[in-house]
Amino acid sequence: MRFVMLAGAALVAAGLCSSGAVAADAGKKSDSDKLICRTMDELGSRLASKRVCLTRSQWRQQEDMKREGLDKIRIRTGQDGH
Repeated sequence: MRFVMLAGAALVAAGLCSSGAVAADAGKKSDSDKLICRTMDELGSRLASKRVCLTRSQWRQQEDMKREGLDKIRIRTGQDGH
């Protein structure tokens, strides 16, 4: 009986240690994997807004796409900033 209790306690202790390691690994997300939430205003409404949550890399990708779109418009209209 004592052996069963010791074995059970050892298993519980081992489970706690391993779950702590998993939690520590989960906490080590890189900056590009972190979720960032921003409140975006709805076009055509003064009051409506929505919350958008993306990772840092997804926000960067959206900014790059916006910048490329604006650059294309500037080139087409001859307003390339010079």
